[in-house]
Amino acid sequence: MTTINHFFISQKQFSRFIKDSTIDVSQEHFVQVFIGNNNPEKLKLTLQQIKTILPYASIIATSTAGEILEGGMQENTTVVSISTFKSTKVSVHLLEGKSEQEMADTLFSNFISSKTKLILVFNNVYNNDGENFIEAIARHNPNINIAGGNAGDNGKFSFQTIVGADINVSTSAIGVAIFDSDILQVFNEYLFNWQDIGETMTVTKSENSIIHEIDNKKAQDVYREFLGDDVADNLPSSAVEFPLVFTQDKMSIARSPVAVGQSGSLVMAGHMREGSKVKFGFGDLALNALNVKTSIENFSKLPIESIFIYSCSARKYFFKNHLNHEFEMLQKIAPTSGFITYGEFFKHNQYNKMLNVSSTFIGLSEDTDVKHSLDFHSLDQDASTRTLSALTHLIKTTSKHVEEKNNSLKQLEHLIKGTTLYSATDPKGIITDVNQRFVDLSKYSKEELIGNPHNIVRHSNMPSKIYEDMWKTIQSKKHWSGIIKNKSKDGKNYFVKSNIFPILDINNEIIKYVSIRDDITEEMQRKELLEGTIDYLEKQTETKSYLLDQYEKTINLSTSFFRIDKDFKIIHSNDIFAALFQKTPLDLLDKNISEILEPQFLYKEFDHMYALLQRTATWSGIVPFKREDDSIIYADISINTIFNQDKTIEEFMIVLHDITDLINIQQEIEDTQKDIVYTMGAIGESRSKETGHHVKRVAEYSKVLALHYGLDETTAELLKMASPMHDIGKIGIPDSILNKPGKLTDDEWKIMKSHSVLGYSMLKSSKREILQTAAIVSYTHHEQWDGNGYPKGLKGEDIHIFGRITAIADVFDALGSDRCYKKAWNDEKIFQLIKDGRGKHFDPKLVDIFFQNLNIFLKIRSQFKI
Repeated sequence: MTTINHFFISQKQFSRFIKDSTIDVSQEHFVQVFIGNNNPEKLKLTLQQIKTILPYASIIATSTAGEILEGGMQENTTVVSISTFKSTKVSVHLLEGKSEQEMADTLFSNFISSKTKLILVFNNVYNNDGENFIEAIARHNPNINIAGGNAGDNGKFSFQTIVGADINVSTSAIGVAIFDSDILQVFNEYLFNWQDIGETMTVTKSENSIIHEIDNKKAQDVYREFLGDDVADNLPSSAVEFPLVFTQDKMSIARSPVAVGQSGSLVMAGHMREGSKVKFGFGDLALNALNVKTSIENFSKLPIESIFIYSCSARKYFFKNHLNHEFEMLQKIAPTSGFITYGEFFKHNQYNKMLNVSSTFIGLSEDTDVKHSLDFHSLDQDASTRTLSALTHLIKTTSKHVEEKNNSLKQLEHLIKGTTLYSATDPKGIITDVNQRFVDLSKYSKEELIGNPHNIVRHSNMPSKIYEDMWKTIQSKKHWSGIIKNKSKDGKNYFVKSNIFPILDINNEIIKYVSIRDDITEEMQRKELLEGTIDYLEKQTETKSYLLDQYEKTINLSTSFFRIDKDFKIIHSNDIFAALFQKTPLDLLDKNISEILEPQFLYKEFDHMYALLQRTATWSGIVPFKREDDSIIYADISINTIFNQDKTIEEFMIVLHDITDLINIQQEIEDTQKDIVYTMGAIGESRSKETGHHVKRVAEYSKVLALHYGLDETTAELLKMASPMHDIGKIGIPDSILNKPGKLTDDEWKIMKSHSVLGYSMLKSSKREILQTAAIVSYTHHEQWDGNGYPKGLKGEDIHIFGRITAIADVFDALGSDRCYKKAWNDEKIFQLIKDGRGKHFDPKLVDIFFQNLNIFLKIRSQFKI
């Protein structure tokens, strides 16, 4: 193949160029047109003039943010690239449709063949989602190479770009060129060289290419905070050199803004997923020079005959003349042409990627024996590059130090937000942040809360003087503590113990107020404390240490808190924690944690908890402690692991909340529930003149089967508590049928079978987990594995495991007991029936478990004799 590139000025001048270049106008050619003029009529006229001179050419065109020709970058010109192939066919098309997927479907159903080696894509960025389009291409065929980019408008961001195919132009279509060949070789490479700097941020609200919020702040406000008012007020053109950088599929990718959306959102030149971790990017000239040299040197070793370049406008604005070094070296390999884009399309492994702030280049060849010999000295750094390189290194190092110093504070804030009711306001008292617990309790959404004062949840019965005192106290830079009655969005009252702390900067000025609350609604009503708060963490820098001192005061005043070293010795505790053990903090100092842990927890659970802490750095759960008088304290604790700079464990920080009363009451409730369930089950059985021992045996059998089937201990215990109510529906069956000694008629049998539905109806609406489980058992324990059961005729594993287990437990016990309609069977007859029912009446796996553990079932039966 051959490629000849040309500045297009007029039809006459172009015609002379074609003749001087001895280009055969009767042959097919592939022509790319890159035009700096963003006028559709101008482009259409240019295409018509080219087509007049090259009637058999396949032409694809785009407006640009700059043109690339023979190793140089241009502006406001028209560049024409003419490629002639030996045996490669090129077709061009404009695609339009309701969606990018629909356009990709049209492309593959009408134009793509088994010989397609490459698809060039020129996209009108303001009308189509180019990333969706290239991803749709990959879904059809992940092996086809893609290249190209979004059309530009010379940095005007005017919401209009142009693409063309043959003599047709469009401000809304996607232009594609399709290369079909048996011998065409396609090579690609890209240069990135943007260093992420500053704080790590999270995209908290986005929709495809639109970023609404970063770190719960409007996207435009984040640019204002870090890059200043001038940049924020002149987006998007003011910030193309400062993209957001993130990692995806082990590839560094950046996104630059291309438009300002509604309500402070930004339209980016590619997708940004919610949850993405991003930093601002800064061009690294030293890294760029090194990577350019390495990448292009490697590229020169390939048999390349022509190079197409698609490079982002951000590189043009930032690297300026340094960008020409890339293009000059590529030109030494083969003829080059291309354009400055608003985003580049690139194939990375099996992924089609939408890139920004990168240079992508694609090499084509029909000959496998092409050699290149290049001199790379021209890419050595000059003095200005070294200066900028040093500046870049300074920025990177400073950013690293700042982020390290922020790490401890972020851990503390994470712990606060994870263990308490948290909100923050600006100095005027307007809510700027709330955590999910605050949202859940108030019943207002986060969007409804942020931007309003706390009056939104204020109860009308609260005296105004309390709020006046609160405001006066915190404005004087003092901590305020008190109990506040609030009203949730659904009208319910709730109480919080509130601690409000003014957070000061190093100049002793208030920058925000942090409010930490305990939900003490039940304490006010039943004297039960439900929630604990916060943690302590030290900082190294002057500013962060100043803030952390205030957080330490918050912790010691508002929650039970202690710290242990890596050898599990207590190195600090506050008065609240020490009081739990009738001690002072000094009494507990240097005690090993094993001295106050409940022994069974220490032996059975502590090692597992420590292993999890080493992997995840945090742990939360309920832990029993033992006082000297052997009484037990139950605490809901949160543990955070603190690491040294070398990533080894330094200490553990623990906040805890005494829930002993809650645990004791919960145990009493559970015991009461068990008694009620057994009693109700026995009532159901007594109506059919059977004893309560039947339900107890069924309960024990069910737990054994559940555990050996693989259900966990908690689930097996739940089934044990619920299974006694399997026949509770018999309460609704008439005595004449329930206790009839003879065979039931068809109508009577229909009524008898309804007891499973009656039991389900009685229990299904309960919010108690035991009764919900009992409802499932009642409804399904007469279903059969082969589908011949009732009430729904379910088959196999469509029958809930609770019903399958209770079925075999119930039948085994019922057959061995006297009933009004039969005498008890002997064991041999019962065992044979269960064997015959394997895979028919009963789950085959459960039958096998039953016989493998028969001694256990017989022991239970003898233990609960009639």
